[in-house]
Amino acid sequence: MLRNNGTKVNRKAVRRVLRNNNLSLPYARHRGRTKTRNLFRSTRPDQLWETDITYIPTQQGLTHLMAIKDCFTKECIGYQYSRSCLSRDAIRAVEDAVVKAFDGEVPERLVLKVDNGPQYIARQFRSSMKLLGISLEYIQKRTPENNGNIESFHSSLKTDYVWPFEFQDYREASVAIESAFTDYNEKRPHSSIGYFPPMSSGGSS
Repeated sequence: MLRNNGTKVNRKAVRRVLRNNNLSLPYARHRGRTKTRNLFRSTRPDQLWETDITYIPTQQGLTHLMAIKDCFTKECIGYQYSRSCLSRDAIRAVEDAVVKAFDGEVPERLVLKVDNGPQYIARQFRSSMKLLGISLEYIQKRTPENNGNIESFHSSLKTDYVWPFEFQDYREASVAIESAFTDYNEKRPHSSIGYFPPMSSGGSS
């Protein structure tokens, strides 16, 4: 944000300040991973999406969030927040993103990257993606780094919008999650797109 306002920032100095004040998170270390395959990489918006499941704790029990993220723009396009965690919930997350991004009509050659969770390998999910015209790309087992865009979003979501609070129930959490998506897409700067938020002119260009 400082760079976007014309202020020069030394990245090493920022990291040092964060480290000295115990504000930096440890780097993730993935041990014993299998060799990465040649996964599809996006070169424009609406070409490659990622999705995964994360868990949102409430006083009444765990709830489930399935989000869809564009790997090029870094925008979180759609989601399904539910008490259940079934293939139909995964389908609803994709349908929400399709309606919001394309008004229901999917462009050709859209790829959705998923892991091998039971919701995503289910026949109902695969059939629904085929009907929507979306190709599926499955990452190898135990390689969450190959779904890094959505993993990064879930980490930010938990750190900034979930863990600082104690949600009483599903309804309270759903309001907070809706606000988190708006903030993430419209206000939060992202280093990979020049420290612009995804829905700004810098993030969508």
